[in-house]
Amino acid sequence: MKQTKSPSEPQDDLRNKHLLVVNSGYRRKEFILKRIQELGCTIILLNKERNWAQKYVDSFILADTNNHSESLEAVKKYAEHSPIDGVITFWEDDVLLCAKIVDMLGLPGIPYRVARVARNKYLFRDFCKEAGLPTPQHRTISSQDDVDFVIEHFNFPVIAKPVYGSSSALVVKIEKKRDLQKIIQYISENISEKMESALMAGSQIFVEEYLDGQEVDIDMLVQNGKVKFHSITDNEPTDEPFFIEVGDSIPSSLLEESQQKLFEMASETLEKLGIQQGCIHFEAKWTKRGPFPIEVNLRMGGDYVHSLVKGCWGVDLVECAAKIALGLYIKPEKPTQPLQYLKGQCFLSDYSGVLVELDVDEELYKKQYFEQFYFLKEVGDPVLVPPEGYEYLGWVVVKGESPVVVQNNLEEALEYVRYTVAKYHPTSSVGKTIRKTPLSLASFAREQIKASATVERVKALKKEGLRVGVLCNIYTKETSQNPGEEEAEEDTTTSALQIKAALEKRGHSVQLFDMNQLLPTINRLAKRDVDIVFNACERINNSSLLKPHASAILDILNIPYTGSNPVARANSMDKIITKKILQYHGIPTPKFDYLFSIDDKINSELEYPLIVKPANTDDSIGITQKSVVTNERQLFAQVKEIITMFKRPVLVEEYITGSELDIGVIGNRGNIRVLPIERTLFDKVPNGKWGIYSYDDKWGKTDIHKYFTVESPARIPKKRMQLASEIAIDVFNALGCHDYARVEMRMDEDGNIYVIELNAHPTLEEGSYFGRVGKKLDLSFSDILQEIIEAAAERYANKPPFYHLQGNIEVPVDIIPPPVKEVQKAPVRSL
Repeated sequence: MKQTKSPSEPQDDLRNKHLLVVNSGYRRKEFILKRIQELGCTIILLNKERNWAQKYVDSFILADTNNHSESLEAVKKYAEHSPIDGVITFWEDDVLLCAKIVDMLGLPGIPYRVARVARNKYLFRDFCKEAGLPTPQHRTISSQDDVDFVIEHFNFPVIAKPVYGSSSALVVKIEKKRDLQKIIQYISENISEKMESALMAGSQIFVEEYLDGQEVDIDMLVQNGKVKFHSITDNEPTDEPFFIEVGDSIPSSLLEESQQKLFEMASETLEKLGIQQGCIHFEAKWTKRGPFPIEVNLRMGGDYVHSLVKGCWGVDLVECAAKIALGLYIKPEKPTQPLQYLKGQCFLSDYSGVLVELDVDEELYKKQYFEQFYFLKEVGDPVLVPPEGYEYLGWVVVKGESPVVVQNNLEEALEYVRYTVAKYHPTSSVGKTIRKTPLSLASFAREQIKASATVERVKALKKEGLRVGVLCNIYTKETSQNPGEEEAEEDTTTSALQIKAALEKRGHSVQLFDMNQLLPTINRLAKRDVDIVFNACERINNSSLLKPHASAILDILNIPYTGSNPVARANSMDKIITKKILQYHGIPTPKFDYLFSIDDKINSELEYPLIVKPANTDDSIGITQKSVVTNERQLFAQVKEIITMFKRPVLVEEYITGSELDIGVIGNRGNIRVLPIERTLFDKVPNGKWGIYSYDDKWGKTDIHKYFTVESPARIPKKRMQLASEIAIDVFNALGCHDYARVEMRMDEDGNIYVIELNAHPTLEEGSYFGRVGKKLDLSFSDILQEIIEAAAERYANKPPFYHLQGNIEVPVDIIPPPVKEVQKAPVRSL
């Protein structure tokens, strides 16, 4: 059934028209459907499913647009009982399908025979050559003979690219002949819709002569074979050998004569192709030899093209494209001078990785020069740049009354957007975990992990009980030696007793080794009547600073034990060293500085509020509501109190407003698992109080904790959950931890995640984090402890003596991973 339509008498009323839109595309194309709806047009959407576009759509035709037969049949059936006055697509993948619908229903548009040539880059090159249009030397690659021909007869450099595709995906410049073969192989191995959706149309590759010059976009409106409007935009130079989008400027800075020749070449190309109706995005280059066509896109340019053209010339490409498709006469009026100058710039990453931080200052939107901002990625999203992918993160568009002004405005606008991409490298787990639900464990999978890294569990653990020693501290009212810390001491004793009871339920023979009785305990340990020690020691000689030496004593006695080695425990206890390690590895953490004396100066770039902490205490000792300071006077008072009263170094870091995340890790390299995340929200805390766990809050000496809301598991977006899990693994590995640990983080109001610290020796009780999340996983407290023991046993099995002292990260000796990206701005002084 055909409904013959052609441009009618001049009119612009779309209110009684029914426009078929083929494929909604990404959410960032929402403005298109919104604009068509504002014009009063009835929208029919041919789409695989109902989606975000539903609020703009009057009728759906549901069909898989990748299946042309299915889609054509669905449109045909719809047209039998409902009107379709025009068809259009703004999605490159569906240009050919749209052309087939034009043919089937006799609608205004571009016929399939034309679209087929224009969309196939190689056929388009052949067409240009036959039509006498400027054409670079080119050849399709289907065999080794073709590769050899190019090497022998082409002048290098050349460009290798897929016949189909968009966004410059897999387009590569090749400087040397010897590289041609491997680049062809790279393109061939990566052509797939996963790389770029338009690549699903075909897998052919061709090579063409490289054209040096200014690349431009020529946006054109064609009706009845006449070009009624055109606009030329300069493309910013790309970072060759790849051609990922960088930015654009409008109007073009080329000489008027050059622009005129480009327009004449583009018009001649469209005329010879036989394009009578449509909104065309024409890509070309101005070279020393004159203008050359690159590609003809038979749809409106994507991303910010509409914004650039409308801002510069006042022409609405969406409205005009819709009218052309509906057969309504258009008469766009292009001013003799640009209304304003505009520049768009894409946000790029220098490497593939995961977006871990995004901060957009709201002041950007208030600027008079602001035109458009769009960020395609969320925190936690992967970012794939060449050669792994061809993605940019988003863009910003600004305007100004001259080229100089608009450039200055752009530079200022970029200062309002800050983002950090964590780079993939052998020591990082960012982007390599999968969390299915809030209660599931995060599976840790490294692609190049050796099969031998997985050690079979020690058989004795499954068949019979072990002799387990619990290294601990037992306190009574009579033996307490730390006034004001009785609650922490009581908690330490409770933990030891609960660990003993839980392990005995598993069938193990358990005895306590009290490190408050140091010499007798060492003598008992030296008798070696235990198979493994569960290290729960909190103090030696009444000092938590000596806690790491408990592991050293066990190493000297050559007794296997749970938990991290002495170095990892010492580093994680020292908040200054921890922060430096996090900073080196590019792991997000609040900006910081530190002091060893009252006379030390604080980095002036730190922004209030700040939180002031003793650098090497645990259990929140030294933390009060006064620890968060908002001015220099308060800062000095807190620093003085910590140095004089606690006689400890001081860590000062920016206070992160938001919620607190606790994430437990169990296992070791090759078998690491992340437990469900717990989140504490402080939004109900009374004014004048800070959302922190002070010592008094933690041990129930105040009632402020009743204003805290604990989510177990945390109700946060999946991407944030996955990112936090991956960061937790990176922290665990960077600090060289073993068997188990708990990572403390803060998530600000924008969803940015910052690591506060790692506890390599967290409290283990039924009511502690590990006990609580264990219940969510249907694991008893004894199950959690058993997993920790099994992790330690696996770590010792079939390994040379003291292997665990080498840390938790194995890196080939010829690879030194670079720092990911400097996140901190505070100067780092030598300890």
